[in-house]
Amino acid sequence: MSLPNSRDVIEETLLRLADATRVPAVVRSTRSVQVVEVAAAVLCRRWKVGTLWLLASGCRHYSQLAARLRGISPKVLAQQLRELERDGLVTRHQASQGRRRIRYELTAMGEALRPLLQEMERWGSEYHRAHVGETRALDD
Repeated sequence: MSLPNSRDVIEETLLRLADATRVPAVVRSTRSVQVVEVAAAVLCRRWKVGTLWLLASGCRHYSQLAARLRGISPKVLAQQLRELERDGLVTRHQASQGRRRIRYELTAMGEALRPLLQEMERWGSEYHRAHVGETRALDD
């Protein structure tokens, strides 16, 4: 059985968080659906959620991100980081002296995603235990 894609996980998590606020479904407007779709469009490209999670977890340098995002090409990682910066979720800092060292960090808007990312990790672990179980271990 395959793992769910990022969009499914985000939509499930957003619905769970919306239910937690106990707002009746009938009250949710077309605008609120559109807002959720905008959030999903920003976050649902492959590697984006993983990159944000790693940044929220303390990875700061391109090499750290590349080592932990198995299978991502250098070109794609650079593109994802540029898009996250363009979307206002990540800030890029370049050392002004010495060896060229670039570090990334979440902006305030990116930090606002931390509860969502933590909930996605919790949900993903729960899903993995229930649907994949011990047959396929997660990598560290």
